Amino acid sequence: AVALLIYLQIRRIPLNLEHWRHYAVAGFLNCALPFSMFALAGKLLPAGYSAVLNAAVPLWTTLFAAWFLGDKITPMRMAALALGVLGVALVAQPTADVNAGWMFIGGVAACLVATACYALTGIYLKKYSKGLRPQATATMSQTFGALLILPLALMSGVPTSISAQAAVSGLLLGLLCSGVAFFLYLRRLDEIAVVLTSGVPFRS
Repeated sequence: AVALLIYLQIRRIPLNLEHWRHYAVAGFLNCALPFSMFALAGKLLPAGYSAVLNAAVPLWTTLFAAWFLGDKITPMRMAALALGVLGVALVAQPTADVNAGWMFIGGVAACLVATACYALTGIYLKKYSKGLRPQATATMSQTFGALLILPLALMSGVPTSISAQAAVSGLLLGLLCSGVAFFLYLRRLDEIAVVLTSGVPFRS
């Protein structure tokens, strides 16, 4: 969030804080809740499961678009949805080094909740993104997401000491996996916004 805020200040891109309610919703759905769910899953499952189960996002998007936006599920979409559900079910099977118990089920469920949140974010922005600058939306959703998670982090206790490895890992995750990743994402956000509101396919 800090990296993106600095980027917008350098580029002199307005934040349009009058849309703070939409930013807060996007921050909760796209950051706070899914990040928390993936963190929980990381304690219950090997990291590879979270990466694979993230593929459920387009499945949820298809269902939510039909439910909230009235998009028609054609026979082709239905077949693709069924294959997608089957694929996720197959890859979510426990391996020999993973115990198939309530912890495993809870980890898979946490990943699926996170992916459902990502899908809901796309649906919400498709419906309410008119007048929102995509760069400001991306930045402020990260900011609100961080603010929403902060009380939970403080309630869990502040560590008296942090190892150098943990500090470096946290900085790399924040700056590279969120900050730099969003910098790259911003290059295509305008086009993505058009896709979300018109259904036009992406250019290669």
